Parts: sequence; structure tokens; C-alpha cells
Amino acid sequence: MKREATEEEIERNFKETRRKVSRRCQQRWKKKQQKETAKEVTNLYFPPTVPFNLTSNVTHSMNIDNLRTHGFTIDPSLPRWERLANTILRMPPRQWFSRLDQTAFHNLCSRTKPPLGTRLLLGLSEKFCIERGRPPGVDRRFRINFERLRRSIRLRDYFKFQHQAKADDYIKELYISSNWEPPAILHGDMEQRMMSYAIKLEQLFRRASQRRRPRYNLSPLQYKVLQDLKENKEIIVCLTDKNLGPVVMDRADYMKRALNDHLNTSTYTRLSYLEAKKAMRDIQFDLEMLLEHYGDTLSKPEQQYFRRFLQLEDYRTKQFYITIKVHKNGATRPIVSCCGSFPEGFSKWLDYKMKSLLPLVPTYLRDSYQVLKELREFKDLPSNAKVFTFDAVSMYTNINTAHALEIFSKWFTDFKDEIPSGFPKTFFMKTLEKVMGNVFQFDDLFFHQEDGTAMGTSCAVLYATLYFGYHERTSIIPMFKTSFLYLKRFIDDGIGIWHGTTQEFERFKQALTFKNLRWTTSGLQDSVDFLDLNISIENGRIVTRTYEKPLNKFLYIPPTSAHSPGVLKSTIHGNVRRYWFQNSNIEDYKNQVRKFKSRLEARGHAHADLVPIFKEVFTALDKESKSPPSATTTTDSSNVLFQHGEYHPRGVSRRDICRAFMDTIGNDSGFDRFVIAYSRPRNIRDALIKSTLSDTDGVRASSFL
Repeated sequence: MKREATEEEIERNFKETRRKVSRRCQQRWKKKQQKETAKEVTNLYFPPTVPFNLTSNVTHSMNIDNLRTHGFTIDPSLPRWERLANTILRMPPRQWFSRLDQTAFHNLCSRTKPPLGTRLLLGLSEKFCIERGRPPGVDRRFRINFERLRRSIRLRDYFKFQHQAKADDYIKELYISSNWEPPAILHGDMEQRMMSYAIKLEQLFRRASQRRRPRYNLSPLQYKVLQDLKENKEIIVCLTDKNLGPVVMDRADYMKRALNDHLNTSTYTRLSYLEAKKAMRDIQFDLEMLLEHYGDTLSKPEQQYFRRFLQLEDYRTKQFYITIKVHKNGATRPIVSCCGSFPEGFSKWLDYKMKSLLPLVPTYLRDSYQVLKELREFKDLPSNAKVFTFDAVSMYTNINTAHALEIFSKWFTDFKDEIPSGFPKTFFMKTLEKVMGNVFQFDDLFFHQEDGTAMGTSCAVLYATLYFGYHERTSIIPMFKTSFLYLKRFIDDGIGIWHGTTQEFERFKQALTFKNLRWTTSGLQDSVDFLDLNISIENGRIVTRTYEKPLNKFLYIPPTSAHSPGVLKSTIHGNVRRYWFQNSNIEDYKNQVRKFKSRLEARGHAHADLVPIFKEVFTALDKESKSPPSATTTTDSSNVLFQHGEYHPRGVSRRDICRAFMDTIGNDSGFDRFVIAYSRPRNIRDALIKSTLSDTDGVRASSFL
């Protein structure tokens, strides 16, 4: 007789014979459970309302809006203090501990009201990087970055037995990489090792992008404001001059200011679409003909640069935009974005050649560090010594192009012995004339700049420096060399130490005028502000302090920004070192460092995170003050292998990438170093501030003519 199976045996047989549930079914079941749980939570906080109870329906709708906008709900029946306490308790710790005390932006809207919470978003500063919910996975950018690394290794192997590149064969400022693809490495197993590295890297990135829950560094309200500002056709977000924070203003007012302050003047001529296209084609054709005719006068690296530049496609039309000078009662500064345009390629070459002419200008100033170094050489100044500054009035637009070309010709004739040998003077002059013919677009309008410097082009700064430098060398310095002890100029800002008479200084102010270019002076004083310095004469010696504009918002990058951790460290190192060199008195230096630390804390940085970095800087400065720094050896970038990638706070770590590289490729790549080069994610400026006004649904510039 057959024995009946027990319950334990039946259950065991059932478990052994039943089919294993697939992973997809398990995921579907989990999603179903999550939906049911979310529904229960929703019913718990938002119970079904009675159809005829209007107050309950309104409360339910308000809670839904608050949940979507602010990320939390409130109970109107509770007292205000209890609602506030509940809101703070529900706030994520990361949001609470990194809250900002210093958030500001400039609201210049006169007709339209900015969205609620605009200050919370733009107060983060336009450099705030937006964190993606999950780290980047194996996408198109991942494959492009790996192909760049593989191409570098193949190039190094292909040219292993070729001649080493000489310094004369390579110009860093004019280098454009070629599109040539080297062949695969046939000897050894490097190709297999590179594929093994790619597989390991792919596994790391897939695991990082799938196993993590989404997390964002913007609140629901800030995301909503970001979307509202992008979709709003009546509001425009722009930048301020001197980096004083973002500005929100009406799109119509922005266009009126650009037209009335700049474009509707005699400096510019409006063109139709067909006229503008023809003018840009003519400029491109003339530059190509000049290059074909005078190309033999250029060096081989310069010829290679132009050959590769002409192979590029889809040249961009120059775009006009303005920045707001909030420190000068809302005046505007005109700027033309020339990047990607055809004349810009020739302008970069002009900028490179102008750098070799800078030794001709004795008043040329590189930066404020040069001022500090040179002024500290003055020990005992005369009792009548005074300091002064001079500033150009709209320097770029007031430089007459024909006169500037004449001045450059005089540089080549009057100082021909100081011009570098082999300088292509004819090609330089003809190219400069064509590049200064500026044709650009503003919304749906096109303009031609009849006179003045082509704003925004690469050579504009040195073009203006050399233009007025000729007048300084041939007129001002010979006439007043016995009256001033020091005279330097940084583009349109100059500084000097005067020990002559007051009558001679009045003559000096009149002599500054050069053709259409006018200058304003501060007068002879004991203390002036120049660049980021306050320079004073005290008891016959120079005393310097750090100068900061009163309207500066000090919008340092908050800790929640998706920047690499090295950004904060470099910011502190750079600023503390700058304060150390700029302040003559130790008390001024200490006060400046204290203010800097408090401003970082106001931007959300914790005291515990800042103190170790500050101590590290203080230790380094103390060592440098006791003993001069040893000579540092610069690493040749051609011997460094870069692994490019976008940074994410919760992405694959540098350590894991380096371990995968060493386990597969190792030290056989042919390079001395392996460096992970992170690029920043998209920031608020990328999302909101554009140089191109392409919203066809909004107000167009042509409607204000």
C-alpha cells in the first residue's frame, strides 16, 4: 500500500518543481507594490473629499500644488509655528545644512513679475552645476571619450619611431587636431587590453547608473522656476558686467536697450538678411584669397593651422548681446559672440602675432601681480609724489579703424628694427582690415559695424593695447618722462605715480586724447583703486590692499553644486594667496581672509570642511615665506594620457577608474602619466543665458524699429 506524503514533503516537492520567477516579473511585482503603497500614502494624507465640501476640496488642491512645487505639504488646521517645525523636520539634511544666507540677483523687470522663487535659483549663481538624477551610464558621450583615449594610444604607437616634434613645429595657441584615424596596433596585445579596459569601464558605469536612487541638487521649487524661466517668452536672463550676479529683465526692455544704446547709432548700419549673407560670404572669400596669395610667408605650423581650419564646416554667425552695468546705473556693455565664425579663425592668428609685438609697448601691463611686483621696488618716494588712474571712454567703439590701420603701419616702419624677423607684415595688415569688418546678428536683425573695434573677436584686446601704445611711446612718454615715476596700462585702465607740477598734469590729461579716443582721470591723490587693488602712498612708501567693489555679491559656488571637490580647494588656495600678495599690512590680510571665510559659510560651506583647507594654505605660505620655492619641473602634456568624462558627485570614482586602467593597460600605453580629466556638467548659465535670441514666439527686435 502506497504511503501518503506528509505536508513537509508536499511543500518541498512544490518548491522544487515550480518555475523560477524571472527578474522582469520580479521588477513588475515590485513596481506594482510601490504603486499600491504610494496610493495608500496618498489616501492617508489626502483622504477622498466630499463632493459638496468646497473647503476640503480647496485644501486638497493646495496640498497637491505644494507637494509638486515645494516638495512638502501643510495642514492649515495646525498653528503656524507647528507647520514651520513640521516643514523643517521633513527637509532633507543635505538641504538644511547647505542652505544659503547670501542669495541675490538683480530684478530689472518693469512689466512682468518673475516666477516665485527666482531668487532661490539665480541666487545660486550662474555657475551652479545642475546634478543629474543618476550618474551617467554607457551613453554616446562614454563611447566618444573611450575612442579619444584609444586614438591617443594608437597615435603614440604609430609615431613611436617617427621624429620627435620640435618646438618650432607646434604652436599651442593655434593648434587644431586632425581627423586622421591611426591604424590599429597589430603587434602585441594592446588592442585586446584596451577592449578589456573598455569592458571594465562599461561595467563600472552601468553599475553606478543603475544601482543608485535618483538624487538632485535643486529643490522642486527651483526646478519649477528653471522650467518657467526657460519657457517664459517675456523674460530674459542675462549677465552683469564685472560678474556682479545674474539679471532678470523684460525681453522688450532688453531689446530696446540694445537698439537705443548701441545699434541705432551711426556706428552700425542695418542690413537685410540677403545683404548680411552676401557681406559674410565676401569677407570669407577675401580671407581665403589672402591666405592663398600670402600663405607662403607663414611658418609651417601656421600653414597647418589654416589648412585644418578651412576643413571645418558649419561656421556660426556672430551674435550680438549686452551685459548690464548695475554698478553704473544700469548702463549696458555691447559684446559680440564671435566663437565659431569664419573670421574668428583668422582673428586668433592675429592675436598670436600681436603677442610678439607687445615688447614694443613700454606701458603694457599683464595683470595686477605685475603692478605689485613693480611698485614694491619703490622704497622712498618724493614728498610731492601722488598716484592717479586714467580710464578710457568706450575704448573699443571709439577706435577709428582707418586710423588704427595707419598706426599699425607706423609700428612696422618707425620701429622696424624691433619687429620680429620674418613677420608677415602685408598679410597681417590685409587680414586685420578684413577681420575688423564686423557683420553680426541680433535676434531677427543684421548689422554691419562701420567703425570701431570688432567687439568680441580674439585680437580685440591686443589690438586696442597696441593702438594706444604707439601714442604713449611716441608722444606721452617723451613729453612727460620727467614728471612721472611710473606709468602702466591694462587695456583701458591706467595707473601712474606723478611728481611733477599741477600745470604739467593738466597738460598730461589733454595729451591723453588720441583721435576719437577720450580718457578720464582720477586726479592726483594719495590713494586710488585700480583693478582689484587699493594703492596708497603712506610716509613715502607704497601700501597696497585688496579692493572689492561695493556691489559685489560674492556668489561663490555652493557645496551642493555638481562641481569636482577640487574646485573649492583651488578657490580657497587662489584667493588666500592673492590676499597674501596684495596686502602690505598683515592685519589687512587677516581681515580679508576672515571675510572670505565668512562669505564661503554664507554660501553654505560648513566650517568643518573649510578649516582643513585653510590650514593647508597657511602652511604652504609659511614654508614659502621662510624658504624660496624650489624650481618646479613642468610635465609635457604630450606625455600624459587623458581619460575624459563628465563629473558626477555619485559617479564612478577616480580610484576605480585608475584601478581598471592599471589592471588592463597598465604602464605599457607609452605615456608617462594617466590623468582623469573631468568636465563640468551643465550649469544654470547653459540652461538660461544664451547669446542667440531664437525664440520666434516672443517679442522680436524688428518690432521696435
